[in-house]
Amino acid sequence: MYFRVTCVVDDLADKMCDEPITYDLTRPFVTHIAIRKQMPTTELAKGAVIASCTTSREFDETEGLVDLTSAIAASKDGRSANFEGMNERMKAVYDIVDPVFSQLNTQLETSIILLRWRCGITDGPIKPFSSRSEAVSSDGSAWRNIGITRSIKIIFSKPFRKINASEVQEVIRLHNEGAEPPLGLQLVIEAWNQRTTHPRSALVIGVTAAEIALKQLIGELAPDARWLAENVPSPPIHKIAKDYIPSLKVRTRLIGKTLRPPKKLLKKLGEAVELRNKVVHAGEVPPSQEELKGILAAMEDLVWICSLYSGHAWAWDHVSLDTKSTWEDEK
Repeated sequence: MYFRVTCVVDDLADKMCDEPITYDLTRPFVTHIAIRKQMPTTELAKGAVIASCTTSREFDETEGLVDLTSAIAASKDGRSANFEGMNERMKAVYDIVDPVFSQLNTQLETSIILLRWRCGITDGPIKPFSSRSEAVSSDGSAWRNIGITRSIKIIFSKPFRKINASEVQEVIRLHNEGAEPPLGLQLVIEAWNQRTTHPRSALVIGVTAAEIALKQLIGELAPDARWLAENVPSPPIHKIAKDYIPSLKVRTRLIGKTLRPPKKLLKKLGEAVELRNKVVHAGEVPPSQEELKGILAAMEDLVWICSLYSGHAWAWDHVSLDTKSTWEDEK
């Protein structure tokens, strides 16, 4: 059985010659990489670059393999495998194809990343891959596509109300005062944008955002400690948030609540620092998407809390309900 993953690589066409780039890889398994300008049979915009990664696999005869072979042969349009009537047996098919497609996709993206690195290509989108497709073939020449959707997940984003007049007036005031969004918040936004495409970078940037927000808060509220905060290695952010924030003379605070952030948030900050260090210093894999989402949410909450303590009372509106609900009463 033959397998192929194909995608469009954005912003590479003007850096390629007309001749295709092709080569074979031997690790971690044998694959063939092909990177070429627009293929004659596609209907893509002129100048698009198509990259594909292909491999072959031998499998023991199983019901899933029989169904896959039948679906390839039963194609109605000559382009897609036909799985009609196989809904209840599709898991067995996916158990065969998904691990291979996952490996091929990793090989393909790694190849493009290495190509851009070696050739010094630093411009273009962070995630240059689009229009990904997966295909199978019984003979390596007649290919049949398999849909890449396996399930649908509904994600509820943070509720957002419409902008009101008082907020507009606050924007005018901030603008006239020459204010700008804190660097920590800008980094958090960048981390969120890289969460699904570059989880390692997102983790490192997110933790850095929280560290910067804390150091800037200390420098703003305790000028005598600014130099130490900016130039001397400081304790991990969860220790600063736990032990040092309560000693600051904040400009705005929550009546009846502790200055120290909730224990649940402090725990998440500590986990984030530990994971960041393992990724940076030990080369470990990044956390899962769900875990990373929780980490970035915690980093963002700390950034908003720092804005609150620096005098922006409205920043409290943007702290997550999870953190608000676990905030301890002052004793």
